[in-house]
Amino acid sequence: MNASNNVRDLSPSRRLTLSPSHPFISKGTVVFLGVNASYSHSSLALWILREIAEREGWKTRLIEMTVNDDVLAALARVSVTSPDVLAASAYLFNRPFLLSFLRRFKALHPNCVVIGGGPEFLGDSRHFLRCETAMDVVARGEGERVFPAFLQAAHQ
Repeated sequence: MNASNNVRDLSPSRRLTLSPSHPFISKGTVVFLGVNASYSHSSLALWILREIAEREGWKTRLIEMTVNDDVLAALARVSVTSPDVLAASAYLFNRPFLLSFLRRFKALHPNCVVIGGGPEFLGDSRHFLRCETAMDVVARGEGERVFPAFLQAAHQ
């Protein structure tokens, strides 16, 4: 079967799209990755999603870096946490760094579920997931609404 036929929508509202290789997991550790333009800017969304995950019984870590950081040093910082889920927001300014990071991370941690969200995924993400194997799930819309559904599905 062609992988492009396996990309599926998780929710009726089509806000979560899964790649064909998405592994379901039990509750474990979620690492929220904030890739900012500088250390004076921070993604508030990740802090809110972290709170949601903790309420659902997941262990969490929040790791922030900038687009100017060394990708390999950033990879080492995240890898030592051995996350079950890695969540990141993609923006126009951090997308090249983020995808470079995620490709390397996924090669080292193939069983970690990588979920992406943010303004870069406002449209139909099925084509992106067919081409980009570094992400398992793409969330569209407000993370506060989408992320709890993902956590429930990941736990089942």
